[in-house]
Amino acid sequence: MDFLSISQPSREKTATGWRVSASVGGDSLWFESPDLPLHPSPEAFAAAGIMPAMLAGMDLRIDASLDDLWCKQVAKAMTVFQGWWGYRPAEILAPRVALSQPSEQRHALLFSGGVDAFYTLLQGQFPVRDMVWIHGFDLPLDRTEPAMAVEERLRRLAAEQGMRLIVVRTNFRRHPLTGRRIRDNQIGLLAAVGHVLPQISHVIVSSTIHRKNDVPHATHWLTDHLWSSARRQFVHFGEDASRNDKLRAIMDEPLAQNYLRVCIDQGCEKNCGRCEKCLRCMVVLKSLGRLDRFRVFRDTRHLVEDIDALPFFKYADIASHYQEALDRGLAGELKRAVQGLVDRTRISLYFRPLGIRATRAAIQLIMPKPWGRRLGGFFQSWSKKKKPGKI
Repeated sequence: MDFLSISQPSREKTATGWRVSASVGGDSLWFESPDLPLHPSPEAFAAAGIMPAMLAGMDLRIDASLDDLWCKQVAKAMTVFQGWWGYRPAEILAPRVALSQPSEQRHALLFSGGVDAFYTLLQGQFPVRDMVWIHGFDLPLDRTEPAMAVEERLRRLAAEQGMRLIVVRTNFRRHPLTGRRIRDNQIGLLAAVGHVLPQISHVIVSSTIHRKNDVPHATHWLTDHLWSSARRQFVHFGEDASRNDKLRAIMDEPLAQNYLRVCIDQGCEKNCGRCEKCLRCMVVLKSLGRLDRFRVFRDTRHLVEDIDALPFFKYADIASHYQEALDRGLAGELKRAVQGLVDRTRISLYFRPLGIRATRAAIQLIMPKPWGRRLGGFFQSWSKKKKPGKI
């Protein structure tokens, strides 16, 4: 059996902060923070390597001792992943030790600025003292100017709440192994960041899916707590509320109205108001009569037109958010546009086996636009590459 090998983690001081790193499968994986000296936790790098090892059908070998409780917990998580996706659990080959529990209780919230994170911050009732933003996750490392703008806004937000912001930069998504299948390996990144944080006893992970719409997902209430060690506890929160429920809960909170960040446009300081994630949020806020209070969207004038321009959702489970808004009440042209997008997504499922390009081309023929433009879109879909931020 082949092994995915991980070296002994190390720490060094750089010009931009404290960096911890290890070789994962022969390539360096690193985490860095300007705010505090990170801990070179073997559990962090083992967590990063679990999913790549499972994807490759390999076992995991690390040149460091791992917490015995962590190894037992992660073995349970891998069994769940096997049931979901069919991946063979990786055997963890490393000496085992019993870590001591932390002497101080200190909670940190992994915080992106989105709906789920704001719901946890405002409704979770955890004694959160630290907010953690990961640069290199949803915002690429090379987007330095947008990252500086996001970091500045988050530091202001944290200061208003009397908290500390911890920025962690990482090449996790650039790494040839850990960056693969990031939709499945998202928890590997979150768990790794949680384990490199020093003096933290609890790491809070915000739920992205609702129990009523349960689907296999990297972050899940069945598995997130299983990334805990004796030294670090992971807490999953928010699965009992849908994304629309969360928006209703925070829609009158000035903090959310001034700082909400949902956009996938990686060049925007503000939410662009045109990408699918922005539209998803704006549809619900519009139905609730609160969209005008959220000054965080750069453009809210073309909501119906922009929904009509989306061919379908790449991930079909996203349609549930729009369907819930329809069920709770939309009216007029907005209702027509949202219903059309949901219907196109359902139809697109029949074409998915032919490939995403063929699916895009087929859906162009039922888009709400003149027939000439439909045919033009059909032929262009075979020749044009996908644009950043678009389906």
